[in-house]
Amino acid sequence: MAIFPTGQLMPSMGGGFRIPGVAMRATVNNFFDRAAVKNALSNMEYRALSKGSMRIKDYAKRSIKKMGMAKPKLKIMRADPNMTLRDAARVPGLRKNTRDAIIQRVREIKTRPPSAPGTPPHTHVPYGHMLGFRRNLWNFYDPVTHSAVVGPSQKGKMLPYLHEFGGSQMLERWDYVPQFPRAYNNPIVWRLPVGQQPRNTAKWAHSGRSPKRFTYPARPFMQPALRKAISRGDLAKPFFGQFKAAIGPRAGLGNI
Repeated sequence: MAIFPTGQLMPSMGGGFRIPGVAMRATVNNFFDRAAVKNALSNMEYRALSKGSMRIKDYAKRSIKKMGMAKPKLKIMRADPNMTLRDAARVPGLRKNTRDAIIQRVREIKTRPPSAPGTPPHTHVPYGHMLGFRRNLWNFYDPVTHSAVVGPSQKGKMLPYLHEFGGSQMLERWDYVPQFPRAYNNPIVWRLPVGQQPRNTAKWAHSGRSPKRFTYPARPFMQPALRKAISRGDLAKPFFGQFKAAIGPRAGLGNI
């Protein structure tokens, strides 16, 4: 059974790799917890496809680091949901490590630092605005190819294919609309492909500037997740004890 990152676990295509350069069109009807999917597969196929694709998805998700607004609130801010970073910085008697954490968080929000080329991308998307890379990973059954599909879907309106393979794209700028007094001078910027817009347009405003072409170096996150799953035996484990071996015409059968 061959395995294809952001593509298929296919029993009929040998052992090579084929990596599609587009995001997937996921459908909830083909998720592995659906009764129709379970009934369409043997027990071995179901275990292999569901567990293998889930493990690849988990490895990819964990490799994508949260930055800036995507991170959970700092400990000092958790008791007050309305506290801003500016408010936190003004709390009397702050410890040095707390103040440093606030400064680091503001720096990440302002600069949105990218990951190093060749490493998994960062996610800067705050929860609820739009699906970021970590939340936009799916695994489901493809009845046409009798395979499992795992990778980012088109629902997130992000650029997963540019990060996985590298390339260029015309992007438009969107500026974050502060929901509280601005705690820093530079605006928070989000760039999306031409024609796309944030789900919550009350918190993001189009800058009015002309689209600009941006070039992305490859920052693969699905291929490394696949290799990790293979190296740890996660894709072979569902087959343990499922095969029989016989030697000679009347030999007994034994589990492999």
